[in-house]
Amino acid sequence: MLSPIALAGALFLGLSSCGGGSNSSGGGGGPTPTPTPPPAAGADIAITNVRVLPMDGSGASDGMTVRIKDGLILEVATTASTPADATTVIDGSGKVLMPGLIDAHVHVYDDYEMPLFPANGVTTVRNMWGTPQLLTLRQRIRSGSLLGPEIVTSGPIIDGNPQFWATSDVATSPAEGRALVQAHKAAGYDFIKVYFGLDANTFAAIADEAGQQGLRYAGHAPRAFGVEEVYGSEIWSVEHLDGYLSAIVNPASGYVPGSSSIEDLFAILRDIRDGLRPASDLYSPSERARLAQVSLAADTAHVPTLSFWQQRYLTRAEVTAQKARPEMRFIHPSVRAEWAAAADAFFARYTDEQLELFDLQHDEDYRILADLFAAGVEIPTGTDARNPYVLFGFSMHEELEHYVTAGLSEMDALRWATSGAARLLGLEARIGRVVSGLEADLILLDADPSVDIANSTRIAAVFVDGRRYSRAQLDAALENVANGF
Repeated sequence: MLSPIALAGALFLGLSSCGGGSNSSGGGGGPTPTPTPPPAAGADIAITNVRVLPMDGSGASDGMTVRIKDGLILEVATTASTPADATTVIDGSGKVLMPGLIDAHVHVYDDYEMPLFPANGVTTVRNMWGTPQLLTLRQRIRSGSLLGPEIVTSGPIIDGNPQFWATSDVATSPAEGRALVQAHKAAGYDFIKVYFGLDANTFAAIADEAGQQGLRYAGHAPRAFGVEEVYGSEIWSVEHLDGYLSAIVNPASGYVPGSSSIEDLFAILRDIRDGLRPASDLYSPSERARLAQVSLAADTAHVPTLSFWQQRYLTRAEVTAQKARPEMRFIHPSVRAEWAAAADAFFARYTDEQLELFDLQHDEDYRILADLFAAGVEIPTGTDARNPYVLFGFSMHEELEHYVTAGLSEMDALRWATSGAARLLGLEARIGRVVSGLEADLILLDADPSVDIANSTRIAAVFVDGRRYSRAQLDAALENVANGF
């Protein structure tokens, strides 16, 4: 049985476009952006006198030259020792070069969504619900005919019966679970996505078959058992801090997830809001820290998607403000309508005060993230873009700010958005660092985000497989998206 808070989330997600595997803008058939053609893939580029954030464990280096050729980082050296014989020389004085950002939890389907990621410095994404159309779209990106990020994708969600989403793949037995894993691999998907409704035996069979097929699996903790049991299954990553809040409830609070009423939860949250009791009366700091150690021992990563949580319980005024964001021009009108409908459904069910209490509850997510970080657990960045008001590409910068709000340094937040996320995806030998021999997925910035994380938005240029897109070209790509609706 879903707890009151899970039921609230189900209502919100059920009316959003996050999970359904298709959407009203066409599932790959939306507007096709045509950005200004970049330099050829084999261009020889030198960026001189630039500050480099290599994200390889060392600190920033000033006065560097980075050579890019044939899609790779050819050399990283001091400017004085590097000959200026490149075809294109870019003066990087006053600028900062770092790896492209990685969003490890998105839901993408349509052509128009693709340019929004590199336009915001996101050069790689992990998609959490794949479709045949997306596999075709990925090939177009790889061929250079469509500006977009590198895509690592699961197939459709594998759920139990009754499934949460009508278009999920359903497995009600170990044999069905194994068959779906085999089918997803044969279709060309990169990993397996598991969901709430799987029974324990089917979940175990999926996990085993994924290992036999050389695939990893990630997703949600099935309701058949808690998040701690999922750690023991060798799951690749748990999404959204799923199951964490229920697992760390302080028994002394009197609140029992799954059986207490939602009004009982609201009463406790009101007391916390009004200073009548500390947050630790609801969530146990010692249990939170213990669970982080269990996660570390199990080598389980968490993709917290704080952008999703912070956009989930918006009040009426906050939704109005979101609708007025200039970036909303780049979201398909049908998706905007779905987001508005999801918010309206919440407004019909909850008052603004109750929505604010839900938001207060998720302040605990910052403390969870801080404990996971302190324990040494992998915490790659992910936004859950396509959920209401979690915007493709743009929300990565909000996610970075959330990491800093949780207490991480700017450099640590950037690390989990680059080299740390690349390690999660198994791509650390190719991307995520400014190191000779790696692919040239890079961002050139006008200011240093390791000093102020807000500077991550000050993008002067983005390199995708060594192809350079100037700010003007990125802006033109965005305008093509907006004009295509």
